[in-house]
Amino acid sequence: QKLHQMANCKHPVVVRRENEASFDADGEEGIANESAFSSFVAGTAGGLVSSLLTHPLDVVITRMQAQMHPSQAQKYRNTGSELFFIANQEGLRGLFSGVIPGLLGSMTAWGVYFVAYNHLRALLQHGFHDHDASTSKHQLSPVSNVACAVAAGCVSTVATQPIWLIKTRLQLQQRSCSQYKGMIHCSVDIFRTEGIYGLFRGICPSLLLVSNVALHFMVYEELKSSMLQHSGRKRLTAEQTCCAASMSKIFGTVVTYPIQVARTRLQQGDPVDSCRLPAPPPGPLLLPYPPAAGRRSNRGMSSVLVQIARVEGVAALYRGMGANLLRVVPATAATFVVYERVAAVLDEGGVMKVLHTKR
Repeated sequence: QKLHQMANCKHPVVVRRENEASFDADGEEGIANESAFSSFVAGTAGGLVSSLLTHPLDVVITRMQAQMHPSQAQKYRNTGSELFFIANQEGLRGLFSGVIPGLLGSMTAWGVYFVAYNHLRALLQHGFHDHDASTSKHQLSPVSNVACAVAAGCVSTVATQPIWLIKTRLQLQQRSCSQYKGMIHCSVDIFRTEGIYGLFRGICPSLLLVSNVALHFMVYEELKSSMLQHSGRKRLTAEQTCCAASMSKIFGTVVTYPIQVARTRLQQGDPVDSCRLPAPPPGPLLLPYPPAAGRRSNRGMSSVLVQIARVEGVAALYRGMGANLLRVVPATAATFVVYERVAAVLDEGGVMKVLHTKR
């Protein structure tokens, strides 16, 4: 019996090593969870701040993109005149129409995106360098960064598409003819009159616009890496973050802006006088209501782009891009500055240390 007990007994060194291995595994899982939490909180905070500060410009851009005729294009000659017109005709409420779904969508999109993006990058880094712990922080190639950005962008786009569509509808309705009373009423009305397809109208150009984010993050990561190597710091300063985020966003926006115009045209709804339509029949519908609306619902992104270029000119594909750059560049800079600062605070201790202590 004594020999049997000794044979089954593990050496103290072996026991200690097994305990250390178990502790390391638990520690790595805890660090991964804390990193995901940091990314979600930082991304959500950045999206909230940037969306709230730039929402009036977002309303202007949406209405400029939705103008379908040259005569309508003359209504607003520049961003300043449209801001003044909306404020004069509709008041402060008009400038912040759709702000609730805008904030909700921005917070959700950025939070989901940063979590997915950082998680995918961590997986790639771990997969490439799991045999050497000293290289676990090795920089990924631009192709790997683009792949992570595209995958994360697709996840975020599908998750928030109905929210962005509701925001677009609320921004386009004017005070003289308000079809929707709010976010919930808009979502219910779209579901009843257009079916489930209506909530995902414009999903194809939205998915294609992931390339905007991919180009943005690819250029941002390259600029960030170059700045860090040049300065010898572990993190970018606020000025460096603004510079890298702004330059990368301008590049991505200019390349993909016509797709944004096509998405707005698809999301704005059917060209009918909704204020004079009879109430739709009760219950959810599988087809658009009224039936005439189905003609436009079947149009795709390519046909919209061709029609815009043919009827309104190629310049119409870039209508409102100046206002868009004026909005997205400061918004992106603010988002990334807040994200980098919040992530730095959480990673250096603070909330993460408290959470680790409570465990």
